[in-house]
Formats: sequence, structure tokens, C-alpha cells
Amino acid sequence: MRLRRIAARGTAVAVGACLMVLLGQAAPAMADTSTAQAQAVTLTLLGGTAGTALSTASNNGEQETQISGAAPGLGVLGQQPLISAGVLVQKAVAYADGISTSCAGLAGNGGVISVGVDGSCTVAGGGGVVIDLAGLATIKADAIIASCRAMAGQEPVARTTLANASVLLLGLPLLNLSLATAPDTGIDIPGIATLLIDARSAPAGPGSVRATALKVALLGSVLAADIGVATCGQNAVIQPVPAVPVHSIPVVGAALGAALWLGRHRLRDLASALRPTR
Repeated sequence: MRLRRIAARGTAVAVGACLMVLLGQAAPAMADTSTAQAQAVTLTLLGGTAGTALSTASNNGEQETQISGAAPGLGVLGQQPLISAGVLVQKAVAYADGISTSCAGLAGNGGVISVGVDGSCTVAGGGGVVIDLAGLATIKADAIIASCRAMAGQEPVARTTLANASVLLLGLPLLNLSLATAPDTGIDIPGIATLLIDARSAPAGPGSVRATALKVALLGSVLAADIGVATCGQNAVIQPVPAVPVHSIPVVGAALGAALWLGRHRLRDLASALRPTR
């Protein structure tokens, strides 16, 4: 009888171990991925392009906060007649919880930017951004910035800030650009340039957003610029993978059932073989 109890206990332990291995293995924890990009300026001039190096941040949900940024001088753009004053600023941030933010554009000399977890972009210090439109008109601003925020499972948001921005024609006020609040607002400066404020797109499909604070194209010229390009998403929730795929559970159940049946009969045979004979 003692031997039978020991054998039964051994069978139960073996079956339990099988169940733990097959069905009870810890699945990987859920992780939210995030990604963001920021680029202060890209220029098209004489058929070529120039611009700041792209700042990119990505996070697989298992890292510390990833931050990529830069604040180079205008010299990185080479010899160009468009932007005559300002600081190029860009920062991309990717958090481990599936949130990413980006901020990019032009600030005044000495200006710096900070990016909040809510996607807000704050410009501090400096003063004076100047964009020369063929010597006839000028755009002046304290800052021209685009920012965005994306979160796994939610619609991304973006914002453009043209702080104290206006167009001057021959030195006289012509347009107040700070009043343009709707995305994809087009403005024509007759005979001089076309402007597109807060240009929007979804470069990676639903769940992503790209905001360009200001697009400038000089009429009768190949000179054009994208100022303040912020991109966020797609961010995604990575689902855990079960140790045993759902479609395999019936097969595993049948195998365990067979093992139990065989174990019971082997136990009976063993007990019979060990039973004393008369």
C-alpha cells in the first residue's frame, strides 16, 4: 500500500510539472513601443537639398527614456539666402510606456526648447527669427515650432506655434501669421511666395502624425523650405505570446489525458506485480 501511494504521488507530481511547463510558463510582459522624429529645417535649393540631421528616438518598452536632440547653428544649412536669423532646434523623446513626443523648428538666437510628456513644446530665451523672401518680404517671429504626441492605442495629436509671427512687405506689416490656427492653412503672397502653415500627414498610417510648422516656396525659384517637422508614432501595444498557442491547447489537453490514463494503468500493473502471492 505504501508503494502504491508513493507511485501515485510521483505520477501526480509528474503531471503537475507537465501542466506548469506547458500551460503555466510566464508569458512575456506587455510592452508599449514608441517612436518619434524631429527635424528643424530642410531646404531645397538649386535642385539639391540641405537640412539638419534627423533626430530619432525609439523605445521597445524595456528601455529608459530615449532622447535625441540638437541645436546647431545656421551654418549646417550651408550658403542659403532664406533664413538669416534664428537657432535650429529639434528634440525627439520616446518613453517606455508607449508615449512619444517631438518638437522642431526655429527659435530666436540663444533660444532652447523643452518637451513635456504631454507633447507640449516650450521655447525659452532668445528673440528674433528672420526669413527673407527674395528681398521683398520678410517673415519675423519669436519662434516657429511644430510639436506632436503619440500614445499606443490613441489618436496622435500635433500642434504648430508661430509665436508673434508676421509677414512684412518692404518693412511694413502685411499679415499676422499667428492667427492661422487651422491645419493646412495656405497663404499666398502675390508674386513673391506661397506659405503652408501646419501641414499635416500620417507618414506611417493611422496612429502616426507629422506636422510641419511652415512650408515656404519662393515663386519663380527652386528655393523652398520645410521649417519645423515633428513626427510621432506609430506606437503600439505588444501583446504577450502564450507559452502554448491557443489553437494547440486541445492537442495538449488530449496528450495530458492520455498520459494520465497510461499512468493509472501502469500504476495498477505495478501494484499487481508487487502484490505478495500465496
